[in-house]
Amino acid sequence: MNVFSEAEKKLIEAVREGREARFEASEVIESSLICKLMLGLPLSPLIEPVMTPGGVRIFGAIIRGRINLDNGRGVDGTVMPGLVLDDCHIADGIDISYAQLGKLSLERSAISELRGVRAVIHGQLVANDIYPPNETSCCFVSLHSIWVEGDIQFRRARLRETPERDKNGTEQFAVDLRNSVVSGTVYMRDIDCSGTIALSLARIEGHVTFRNAKIVPRDEREMAVMARDCRIGGTLTLRSFDGQFISKGEVSLSRSVFGAVVLDGAHILPDRLDGVALDLHGCRIGGRLHFKNGFRNLGFTDLEGVSVGADIEARGAAFILGLSAIGLVVAGECDLSEVVTNDAQIDLQDARIGRALKIGGLHANVDLRRAQTRSFDDLGECDRNEKIKLDGFVYERLEHPIRFGNINRTDKERLKWLARQGSGYTYRRRQVLSHMIWGSPRLTVVQAEYKPQPFVQLANVLMAQGLEGECRQILKAKQWVETRHLRSPFRWFMKLFGLLYGFGYSSARASVTLIAYFFMGWVCFHVAIQNGFLVYDTQPVAAYVGGQTSVLDGTPVMIEAPPDVVKATSLFCREVDPAYYALDLMVPLVDLHVEDKCQINDAPGDRFLTFQRLSQFINQQSEAASIPLRIPQLNNALIEGDVISAFWRFFHKAYAMSGWLIVSLSILTFSGLLRHREK
Repeated sequence: MNVFSEAEKKLIEAVREGREARFEASEVIESSLICKLMLGLPLSPLIEPVMTPGGVRIFGAIIRGRINLDNGRGVDGTVMPGLVLDDCHIADGIDISYAQLGKLSLERSAISELRGVRAVIHGQLVANDIYPPNETSCCFVSLHSIWVEGDIQFRRARLRETPERDKNGTEQFAVDLRNSVVSGTVYMRDIDCSGTIALSLARIEGHVTFRNAKIVPRDEREMAVMARDCRIGGTLTLRSFDGQFISKGEVSLSRSVFGAVVLDGAHILPDRLDGVALDLHGCRIGGRLHFKNGFRNLGFTDLEGVSVGADIEARGAAFILGLSAIGLVVAGECDLSEVVTNDAQIDLQDARIGRALKIGGLHANVDLRRAQTRSFDDLGECDRNEKIKLDGFVYERLEHPIRFGNINRTDKERLKWLARQGSGYTYRRRQVLSHMIWGSPRLTVVQAEYKPQPFVQLANVLMAQGLEGECRQILKAKQWVETRHLRSPFRWFMKLFGLLYGFGYSSARASVTLIAYFFMGWVCFHVAIQNGFLVYDTQPVAAYVGGQTSVLDGTPVMIEAPPDVVKATSLFCREVDPAYYALDLMVPLVDLHVEDKCQINDAPGDRFLTFQRLSQFINQQSEAASIPLRIPQLNNALIEGDVISAFWRFFHKAYAMSGWLIVSLSILTFSGLLRHREK
């Protein structure tokens, strides 16, 4: 015959009357009595089963033994009533595996273990403020494959996983909700967890919140939060408000589906810094993804293949070891402004941003190859040493085409931004090696970072937004970069072309070049005319008198000119305007009929007239100033040399040919044909 203690009699009476049973801290209840009340079994051979319409509700008791409701059912196989064990001390734990009960409450209770594999709870599971029974014991929750038709609450819980494995040899977690189905919300606010929280394959219709939680895995190789392949209809929140969310291990959320993910103010501080600390690989997020308010991840962040239905907000976040978002798809904005890394890389290859991509003030190396966005905003000044890869990056417009209130400064910052991708150039060259045996040519591929597409993309966007001058500046910068990698003859020609014409994009430079060239010809031909190097184009006629005989005796007679008669020389073009002459020679399509009148002087005695006058002038001045300087007079042999004449003939032809080239390039520049060759 069973003898019940006063505390147990009090419990039986309270359950029979459908009310709660409150006890003093030292009162003890046997776990077997609780199991009989829940299962509707006879309490003793002489006591009939007690009907429990209000369930079993115990407050402040010490539960001796393990509460084993494994595979339990109520009367006639129905659902067991609710079980409330608030403020109790349950050193040996509770097992509700494969059982069905109305609800379960363990608020403020000291409990070592709550096991509920494949259990069904038709109400809430409340475990707020639970804690280990003593300093050395554990406090873990194993609810693998549980079905809960309400909320699961672990607010302010102090959880500690066991270092042992279960009877099947599987690892234990501090909270195990793998493959669970929850129709409500999972609350883990302000928890202090020593171990892993597992949510993999879970189906939760509401939210999952870890606000102000602290999670420290037992080992540095273990995860803090493992929520792979789960489906959460609401928001996953790892947020800090008045406190702080701290994770000392990896947070793995890969291949999961969320309504939204908010990590505002969260600190992920793994002990190992050689791997991924935040894993969202392949996740689908229907709403927003936030990393605001001081989010800090000391490890690596994986966002590869993530799909976000709203905005990504990460302004001011710290991804210390970098961020990989290859193949990221965002329906709204992606704000990475002022993101901080430790000289790491933000990888956005093949990303698709529906609205705006903002990376202003980003302290990181950025890879935007093949990324696409509707609007692009780089807010900060690009005077840092970070590199940026832009090949294939496509955007439709600039969010702020003119910044700093100064167009010139904006242009400089854009050029700095483009210069961050490197100054190399991709090209191929064939290097022939003389091998004594094989003798075959070897193809050497020289690969560098520079790509032309980023320049053309930015120029087209600026042109579409009405900034034609800024567009030309970008295209000129592109040509200057490419010019540095040409071979010597072409490189110097292109440098001269860029200096004089801005590579065909600067009408102002073309105008200055045209005018300067005209004035140069004006001055040079003025000097030539004044010094007798330019004479009228005349055809000399020579008369020969020979075979004359004397009328007296018939002897030959030599007729000579008198000694005071000067031999005929060329006629100087004194009356020709050098400006018209230079213009007529320079412009090939316009004939002013001035060039045909004069030519370079080839008559003997006139070629070194300038040098003769110059030497005479220097000698006279040196004698007047008593300076021992005297230039000897040029003799007739030197005077009849071809040096000066050859120079002026060369200058005449070179000026005409160069003028044709300069005028032609100027016409092409003014017409705009060279400006549109990039399209």
